[in-house]
Amino acid sequence: MRQQESSVGPQPEAAPSALSDLVVLDLADGKGLYCTRLLAGLGAEIIKLEPPGGDVTRSVGPFYHDTPDPEKSLYFWQYNVNKKGITLSLEQPEGVQLFRRLAAGADIVVETFQPGYLAGLGLSFPELHALNPRLILTSITGFGQTGPYSQYKATDLIGLAMGTQLNLCGFQDRAPVRTGASQGHHQASLHAAAATMVALFWRDLSGEGQHVDVSMQEAVAADLQWTMALYDLTGVIRNREGSRLSPCLDGYVRHNLGAGWDDLVEWMAGEGMAEDLAEPGYQEVTVRRAQQAHINEVLNSFLATHTKAEIYREAVARRLPICPSSTAAELAEDPHLNARSFFMPVEHPELGESFLYPGPPVRMTETPWVMERRPPHIGEHNQEVYCGRLGLAAEELRELQRRGVI
Repeated sequence: MRQQESSVGPQPEAAPSALSDLVVLDLADGKGLYCTRLLAGLGAEIIKLEPPGGDVTRSVGPFYHDTPDPEKSLYFWQYNVNKKGITLSLEQPEGVQLFRRLAAGADIVVETFQPGYLAGLGLSFPELHALNPRLILTSITGFGQTGPYSQYKATDLIGLAMGTQLNLCGFQDRAPVRTGASQGHHQASLHAAAATMVALFWRDLSGEGQHVDVSMQEAVAADLQWTMALYDLTGVIRNREGSRLSPCLDGYVRHNLGAGWDDLVEWMAGEGMAEDLAEPGYQEVTVRRAQQAHINEVLNSFLATHTKAEIYREAVARRLPICPSSTAAELAEDPHLNARSFFMPVEHPELGESFLYPGPPVRMTETPWVMERRPPHIGEHNQEVYCGRLGLAAEELRELQRRGVI
Protein backbone atom coordinates (compact mmCIF):
# COMPACT_ATOMS: atom_id res chain seq x y z
CA MET A 1 0.00 0.00 0.00
CA ARG A 2 1.45 3.36 -1.00
CA GLN A 3 1.98 5.82 1.79
CA GLN A 4 -0.64 8.50 2.21
CA GLU A 5 0.33 11.36 4.48
CA SER A 6 -3.12 11.60 6.05
CA SER A 7 -3.17 7.95 7.10
CA VAL A 8 0.13 7.76 8.99
CA GLY A 9 0.05 8.73 12.63
CA PRO A 10 3.07 9.81 14.68
CA GLN A 11 5.82 7.22 14.85
CA PRO A 12 7.32 6.18 18.20
CA GLU A 13 10.63 7.70 19.17
CA ALA A 14 13.69 5.55 18.61
CA ALA A 15 14.38 3.22 21.51
CA PRO A 16 16.11 -0.13 22.01
CA SER A 17 14.11 -2.98 20.53
CA ALA A 18 13.32 -6.13 22.47
CA LEU A 19 15.48 -8.56 20.45
CA SER A 20 18.12 -6.23 19.03
CA ASP A 21 20.96 -8.38 20.38
CA LEU A 22 19.85 -11.53 18.53
CA VAL A 23 20.88 -12.96 15.15
CA VAL A 24 18.39 -15.24 13.38
CA LEU A 25 19.15 -17.37 10.32
CA ASP A 26 15.95 -17.69 8.28
CA LEU A 27 15.66 -20.88 6.22
CA ALA A 28 11.86 -20.81 6.18
CA ASP A 29 9.30 -21.15 3.43
CA GLY A 30 5.67 -20.05 3.77
CA LYS A 31 5.14 -22.10 6.94
CA GLY A 32 7.66 -20.02 8.87
CA LEU A 33 8.05 -16.65 7.15
CA TYR A 34 5.59 -14.95 9.48
CA CYS A 35 7.51 -16.30 12.48
CA THR A 36 10.72 -14.59 11.37
CA ARG A 37 8.81 -11.47 10.36
CA LEU A 38 7.52 -11.20 13.92
CA LEU A 39 11.02 -11.67 15.33
CA ALA A 40 12.27 -8.99 12.92
CA GLY A 41 9.60 -6.58 14.12
CA LEU A 42 10.81 -7.18 17.66
CA GLY A 43 14.25 -6.05 16.54
CA ALA A 44 16.18 -9.26 15.84
CA GLU A 45 18.68 -9.21 12.98
CA ILE A 46 17.11 -11.64 10.52
CA ILE A 47 19.37 -13.00 7.78
CA LYS A 48 17.19 -14.57 5.09
CA LEU A 49 19.06 -17.35 3.28
CA GLU A 50 17.96 -17.99 -0.30
CA PRO A 51 19.36 -20.38 -2.90
CA PRO A 52 21.44 -18.74 -5.64
CA GLY A 53 19.04 -16.98 -7.97
CA GLY A 54 16.46 -16.32 -5.26
CA ASP A 55 13.82 -18.06 -3.20
CA VAL A 56 10.79 -19.71 -4.81
CA THR A 57 8.48 -17.43 -2.80
CA ARG A 58 9.65 -14.56 -5.00
CA SER A 59 7.53 -16.07 -7.79
CA VAL A 60 4.32 -15.73 -5.78
CA GLY A 61 2.05 -12.90 -6.94
CA PRO A 62 0.59 -10.38 -6.99
CA PHE A 63 3.43 -8.20 -8.20
CA TYR A 64 4.14 -4.48 -8.06
CA HIS A 65 2.53 -2.92 -11.16
CA ASP A 66 1.40 -6.46 -12.13
CA THR A 67 4.82 -7.16 -13.65
CA PRO A 68 6.17 -10.61 -12.69
CA ASP A 69 9.60 -9.96 -11.24
CA PRO A 70 11.43 -11.76 -8.40
CA GLU A 71 12.22 -8.37 -6.88
CA LYS A 72 8.60 -7.17 -6.98
CA SER A 73 6.54 -9.94 -5.40
CA LEU A 74 4.17 -8.35 -2.89
CA TYR A 75 3.99 -11.71 -1.10
CA PHE A 76 7.76 -11.68 -0.64
CA TRP A 77 7.68 -8.02 0.41
CA GLN A 78 5.06 -8.65 3.09
CA TYR A 79 6.89 -11.51 4.78
CA ASN A 80 10.47 -10.31 4.42
CA VAL A 81 10.34 -6.65 5.37
CA ASN A 82 13.01 -5.77 7.98
CA LYS A 83 15.22 -8.69 6.95
CA LYS A 84 18.66 -8.90 5.37
CA GLY A 85 19.17 -11.27 2.46
CA ILE A 86 22.00 -13.54 1.35
CA THR A 87 22.27 -16.41 -1.11
CA LEU A 88 23.68 -19.82 -0.20
CA SER A 89 23.46 -23.31 -1.65
CA LEU A 90 23.14 -26.03 0.97
CA GLU A 91 23.44 -28.58 -1.82
CA GLN A 92 27.19 -27.97 -2.01
CA PRO A 93 29.68 -28.93 0.72
CA GLU A 94 31.18 -25.45 0.73
CA GLY A 95 27.71 -24.01 1.29
CA VAL A 96 27.17 -26.31 4.26
CA GLN A 97 30.48 -25.22 5.76
CA LEU A 98 29.56 -21.57 5.32
CA PHE A 99 26.25 -22.23 7.04
CA ARG A 100 28.03 -23.91 9.95
CA ARG A 101 30.18 -20.81 10.36
CA LEU A 102 27.09 -18.61 10.33
CA ALA A 103 25.30 -20.87 12.82
CA ALA A 104 28.28 -20.72 15.17
CA GLY A 105 27.60 -17.02 15.67
CA ALA A 106 23.81 -17.08 15.55
CA ASP A 107 21.18 -17.29 18.27
CA ILE A 108 18.30 -18.88 16.35
CA VAL A 109 17.80 -20.88 13.18
CA VAL A 110 14.26 -21.13 11.79
CA GLU A 111 13.77 -23.83 9.15
CA THR A 112 10.92 -25.62 7.38
CA PHE A 113 12.64 -28.51 5.62
CA GLN A 114 11.28 -32.05 5.74
CA PRO A 115 12.43 -33.89 8.90
CA GLY A 116 15.84 -35.42 8.30
CA TYR A 117 16.95 -33.05 5.55
CA LEU A 118 19.31 -31.00 7.71
CA ALA A 119 20.58 -34.15 9.41
CA GLY A 120 21.50 -35.51 5.98
CA LEU A 121 23.70 -32.45 5.50
CA GLY A 122 25.40 -32.85 8.86
CA LEU A 123 23.30 -30.03 10.30
CA SER A 124 21.09 -31.92 12.75
CA PHE A 125 20.31 -30.27 16.06
CA PRO A 126 22.87 -32.37 18.01
CA GLU A 127 25.55 -31.37 15.49
CA LEU A 128 24.56 -27.70 15.59
CA HIS A 129 24.34 -27.85 19.39
CA ALA A 130 27.88 -29.19 19.57
CA LEU A 131 28.98 -26.30 17.37
CA ASN A 132 27.01 -23.67 19.31
CA PRO A 133 25.44 -24.87 22.60
CA ARG A 134 23.35 -21.69 22.90
CA LEU A 135 21.74 -22.07 19.48
CA ILE A 136 17.95 -22.53 19.26
CA LEU A 137 16.74 -24.50 16.24
CA THR A 138 13.06 -23.90 15.46
CA SER A 139 11.68 -26.42 12.96
CA ILE A 140 8.23 -25.82 11.45
CA THR A 141 6.78 -28.68 9.42
CA GLY A 142 3.39 -30.02 8.46
CA PHE A 143 3.26 -32.77 11.07
CA GLY A 144 6.31 -32.44 13.30
CA GLN A 145 9.64 -34.24 13.49
CA THR A 146 8.25 -37.61 14.61
CA GLY A 147 5.15 -39.75 14.12
CA PRO A 148 3.65 -41.66 11.17
CA TYR A 149 2.89 -38.48 9.18
CA SER A 150 6.21 -36.76 9.77
CA GLN A 151 7.51 -37.34 6.23
CA TYR A 152 4.30 -36.22 4.55
CA LYS A 153 4.41 -32.91 2.74
CA ALA A 154 1.78 -30.38 3.75
CA THR A 155 0.39 -27.25 2.15
CA ASP A 156 -1.52 -24.63 4.09
CA LEU A 157 -4.80 -26.26 2.99
CA ILE A 158 -3.65 -29.67 4.23
CA GLY A 159 -2.78 -28.18 7.61
CA LEU A 160 -6.24 -26.62 7.92
CA ALA A 161 -7.95 -29.85 6.84
CA MET A 162 -5.91 -32.23 9.00
CA GLY A 163 -6.18 -29.87 11.99
CA THR A 164 -10.02 -29.82 11.65
CA GLN A 165 -10.37 -26.07 11.13
CA LEU A 166 -11.54 -26.61 7.56
CA ASN A 167 -14.50 -28.68 8.79
CA LEU A 168 -15.77 -25.67 10.77
CA CYS A 169 -15.74 -23.19 7.86
CA GLY A 170 -18.72 -22.65 5.59
CA PHE A 171 -22.38 -23.61 5.65
CA GLN A 172 -23.67 -26.82 7.22
CA ASP A 173 -25.40 -28.01 4.06
CA ARG A 174 -22.33 -27.48 1.88
CA ALA A 175 -18.78 -28.78 1.67
CA PRO A 176 -16.14 -27.13 3.90
CA VAL A 177 -14.37 -24.05 2.53
CA ARG A 178 -10.92 -22.74 3.34
CA THR A 179 -10.39 -19.40 5.02
CA GLY A 180 -8.66 -16.60 3.17
CA ALA A 181 -4.87 -16.25 3.01
CA SER A 182 -2.51 -18.80 4.61
CA GLN A 183 -4.08 -19.27 8.01
CA GLY A 184 -2.48 -22.67 8.65
CA HIS A 185 0.95 -21.19 7.95
CA HIS A 186 0.21 -18.22 10.17
CA GLN A 187 -0.95 -20.36 13.07
CA ALA A 188 2.20 -22.49 12.82
CA SER A 189 4.34 -19.34 12.68
CA LEU A 190 2.61 -17.75 15.67
CA HIS A 191 3.14 -20.84 17.83
CA ALA A 192 6.73 -21.09 16.58
CA ALA A 193 7.48 -17.46 17.50
CA ALA A 194 5.98 -17.90 20.96
CA ALA A 195 7.84 -21.17 21.56
CA THR A 196 11.10 -19.64 20.34
CA MET A 197 10.71 -16.81 22.86
CA VAL A 198 10.17 -19.37 25.64
CA ALA A 199 13.30 -21.21 24.48
CA LEU A 200 15.19 -17.91 24.67
CA PHE A 201 13.97 -17.44 28.23
CA TRP A 202 15.17 -20.95 29.12
CA ARG A 203 18.53 -20.21 27.49
CA ASP A 204 18.88 -17.09 29.63
CA LEU A 205 18.35 -19.29 32.71
CA SER A 206 20.38 -22.32 31.69
CA GLY A 207 22.75 -21.18 28.96
CA GLU A 208 21.50 -24.00 26.74
CA GLY A 209 19.72 -23.84 23.41
CA GLN A 210 17.13 -26.42 22.39
CA HIS A 211 15.20 -27.81 19.44
CA VAL A 212 11.70 -26.36 19.02
CA ASP A 213 9.50 -28.78 17.05
CA VAL A 214 6.37 -27.12 15.59
CA SER A 215 3.66 -29.11 13.79
CA MET A 216 1.24 -27.12 11.64
CA GLN A 217 -1.47 -29.74 12.18
CA GLU A 218 -1.08 -29.44 15.94
CA ALA A 219 -0.93 -25.64 15.83
CA VAL A 220 -4.24 -25.55 13.95
CA ALA A 221 -5.84 -28.15 16.22
CA ALA A 222 -4.70 -26.25 19.32
CA ASP A 223 -6.51 -23.11 18.15
CA LEU A 224 -9.98 -24.65 17.82
CA GLN A 225 -11.26 -23.17 21.09
CA TRP A 226 -13.59 -25.65 22.80
CA THR A 227 -14.20 -27.91 19.76
CA MET A 228 -12.13 -30.85 21.00
CA ALA A 229 -13.30 -30.45 24.59
CA LEU A 230 -16.92 -30.56 23.37
CA TYR A 231 -16.29 -33.84 21.58
CA ASP A 232 -14.30 -35.31 24.46
CA LEU A 233 -16.97 -34.51 27.05
CA THR A 234 -20.16 -35.01 25.06
CA GLY A 235 -19.31 -36.89 21.88
CA VAL A 236 -20.77 -34.01 19.84
CA ILE A 237 -18.85 -33.01 16.71
CA ARG A 238 -19.04 -29.26 16.21
CA ASN A 239 -20.03 -28.52 12.63
CA ARG A 240 -20.16 -25.58 10.25
CA GLU A 241 -22.51 -22.82 11.32
CA GLY A 242 -22.47 -20.52 8.30
CA SER A 243 -20.83 -17.17 7.97
CA ARG A 244 -23.49 -15.16 9.86
CA LEU A 245 -23.00 -12.44 7.28
CA SER A 246 -25.84 -10.22 6.12
CA PRO A 247 -25.82 -7.85 3.14
CA CYS A 248 -26.36 -4.13 3.68
CA LEU A 249 -26.31 -1.07 1.42
CA ASP A 250 -22.53 -0.97 0.98
CA GLY A 251 -21.27 -4.42 1.84
CA TYR A 252 -21.78 -6.93 4.63
CA VAL A 253 -22.03 -7.03 8.40
CA ARG A 254 -21.44 -9.94 10.74
CA HIS A 255 -23.84 -10.67 13.57
CA ASN A 256 -24.47 -13.07 16.43
CA LEU A 257 -28.14 -13.50 17.27
CA GLY A 258 -27.31 -15.34 20.45
CA ALA A 259 -27.10 -12.07 22.40
CA GLY A 260 -29.07 -8.83 22.59
CA TRP A 261 -32.30 -10.19 21.14
CA ASP A 262 -34.62 -7.70 22.87
CA ASP A 263 -32.49 -4.70 21.91
CA LEU A 264 -32.28 -5.88 18.30
CA VAL A 265 -36.07 -6.33 18.02
CA GLU A 266 -36.64 -2.94 19.66
CA TRP A 267 -34.38 -1.31 17.06
CA MET A 268 -36.13 -3.06 14.17
CA ALA A 269 -39.59 -2.32 15.58
CA GLY A 270 -38.71 1.36 15.94
CA GLU A 271 -38.31 1.47 12.17
CA GLY A 272 -41.41 -0.64 11.55
CA MET A 273 -39.44 -3.63 10.25
CA ALA A 274 -39.64 -6.21 13.05
CA GLU A 275 -42.65 -7.98 11.51
CA ASP A 276 -43.69 -10.79 13.90
CA LEU A 277 -40.35 -10.99 15.79
CA ALA A 278 -41.73 -8.85 18.61
CA GLU A 279 -44.31 -11.49 19.50
CA PRO A 280 -43.83 -13.14 22.94
CA GLY A 281 -43.15 -16.56 21.50
CA TYR A 282 -39.78 -15.42 20.15
CA GLN A 283 -38.55 -14.84 23.70
CA GLU A 284 -37.86 -18.58 23.83
CA VAL A 285 -34.45 -19.59 22.54
CA THR A 286 -35.83 -22.90 21.26
CA VAL A 287 -38.42 -21.03 19.17
CA ARG A 288 -35.77 -18.75 17.69
CA ARG A 289 -33.65 -21.73 16.77
CA ALA A 290 -36.60 -23.41 15.06
CA GLN A 291 -37.43 -20.20 13.18
CA GLN A 292 -33.85 -19.30 12.28
CA ALA A 293 -34.50 -19.12 8.53
CA HIS A 294 -37.43 -16.74 8.99
CA ILE A 295 -35.49 -14.58 11.46
CA ASN A 296 -32.58 -14.31 9.04
CA GLU A 297 -34.96 -13.26 6.26
CA VAL A 298 -36.51 -10.47 8.38
CA LEU A 299 -33.11 -9.35 9.70
CA ASN A 300 -31.56 -9.29 6.24
CA SER A 301 -34.42 -7.14 4.93
CA PHE A 302 -33.86 -4.69 7.78
CA LEU A 303 -30.07 -4.51 7.47
CA ALA A 304 -30.29 -4.06 3.71
CA THR A 305 -31.75 -0.58 4.28
CA HIS A 306 -28.67 0.70 6.13
CA THR A 307 -24.95 1.23 5.49
CA LYS A 308 -22.26 -0.53 7.46
CA ALA A 309 -21.39 2.67 9.31
CA GLU A 310 -25.03 3.24 10.31
CA ILE A 311 -25.44 -0.33 11.50
CA TYR A 312 -22.21 -0.32 13.49
CA ARG A 313 -22.95 3.03 15.13
CA GLU A 314 -26.40 1.88 16.24
CA ALA A 315 -25.15 -1.57 17.27
CA VAL A 316 -22.48 -0.05 19.52
CA ALA A 317 -25.04 2.28 21.09
CA ARG A 318 -27.35 -0.68 21.78
CA ARG A 319 -24.49 -3.03 22.77
CA LEU A 320 -25.35 -5.48 20.01
CA PRO A 321 -22.76 -7.95 18.61
CA ILE A 322 -22.94 -6.66 15.02
CA CYS A 323 -19.91 -5.33 13.19
CA PRO A 324 -18.87 -4.41 9.65
CA SER A 325 -17.15 -6.96 7.45
CA SER A 326 -14.29 -4.72 6.32
CA THR A 327 -12.61 -4.89 2.95
CA ALA A 328 -8.87 -4.33 2.54
CA ALA A 329 -9.56 -0.81 1.24
CA GLU A 330 -11.67 0.00 4.29
CA LEU A 331 -9.04 -1.45 6.60
CA ALA A 332 -6.42 0.82 5.06
CA GLU A 333 -8.56 3.85 5.89
CA ASP A 334 -9.72 2.61 9.29
CA PRO A 335 -9.51 5.62 11.65
CA HIS A 336 -8.76 3.47 14.69
CA LEU A 337 -5.85 1.61 13.07
CA ASN A 338 -4.42 4.85 11.70
CA ALA A 339 -4.77 6.60 15.04
CA ARG A 340 -2.59 3.83 16.49
CA SER A 341 -0.10 4.03 13.58
CA PHE A 342 -0.68 0.39 12.68
CA PHE A 343 0.38 0.95 9.08
CA MET A 344 4.03 1.97 9.00
CA PRO A 345 5.97 3.51 6.08
CA VAL A 346 8.97 1.77 4.53
CA GLU A 347 11.08 3.40 1.84
CA HIS A 348 11.84 1.57 -1.42
CA PRO A 349 14.50 3.97 -2.75
CA GLU A 350 15.06 2.14 -6.02
CA LEU A 351 11.34 2.55 -6.82
CA GLY A 352 11.23 6.12 -5.60
CA GLU A 353 8.27 5.36 -3.37
CA SER A 354 7.35 4.69 0.24
CA PHE A 355 4.88 1.92 1.02
CA LEU A 356 2.78 1.28 4.10
CA TYR A 357 3.19 -2.16 5.67
CA PRO A 358 1.02 -3.77 8.35
CA GLY A 359 2.88 -3.02 11.55
CA PRO A 360 2.81 -4.09 15.18
CA PRO A 361 0.27 -6.71 16.28
CA VAL A 362 1.50 -6.00 19.83
CA ARG A 363 2.61 -2.85 21.67
CA MET A 364 5.33 -2.64 24.30
CA THR A 365 6.03 0.61 26.11
CA GLU A 366 9.81 0.24 26.44
CA THR A 367 10.72 -1.61 23.23
CA PRO A 368 8.82 -0.32 20.20
CA TRP A 369 8.17 -2.27 17.02
CA VAL A 370 10.83 -1.97 14.32
CA MET A 371 9.96 -1.12 10.72
CA GLU A 372 13.05 0.26 9.08
CA ARG A 373 14.23 -1.88 6.15
CA ARG A 374 12.50 -2.84 2.91
CA PRO A 375 12.67 -6.52 1.88
CA PRO A 376 16.10 -7.51 0.55
CA HIS A 377 17.05 -7.92 -3.07
CA ILE A 378 18.53 -11.28 -4.08
CA GLY A 379 21.93 -11.59 -2.40
CA GLU A 380 21.86 -7.93 -1.36
CA HIS A 381 23.77 -8.48 1.88
CA ASN A 382 26.24 -11.13 0.70
CA GLN A 383 29.24 -8.87 1.10
CA GLU A 384 28.10 -7.50 4.46
CA VAL A 385 27.51 -10.96 5.93
CA TYR A 386 30.21 -13.07 4.30
CA CYS A 387 32.97 -10.46 4.34
CA GLY A 388 31.97 -8.47 7.38
CA ARG A 389 30.77 -11.32 9.59
CA LEU A 390 32.84 -14.27 8.37
CA GLY A 391 35.89 -12.37 7.14
CA LEU A 392 35.89 -13.62 3.55
CA ALA A 393 37.88 -11.59 1.03
CA ALA A 394 36.13 -10.02 -1.95
CA GLU A 395 37.98 -12.39 -4.27
CA GLU A 396 36.69 -15.42 -2.34
CA LEU A 397 33.17 -14.05 -2.57
CA ARG A 398 33.40 -13.68 -6.33
CA GLU A 399 34.78 -17.21 -6.70
CA LEU A 400 31.97 -18.68 -4.55
CA GLN A 401 29.46 -16.86 -6.68
CA ARG A 402 31.09 -18.11 -9.89
CA ARG A 403 30.80 -21.71 -8.65
CA GLY A 404 27.18 -21.31 -7.60
CA VAL A 405 27.85 -21.69 -3.88
CA ILE A 406 26.27 -18.31 -3.18
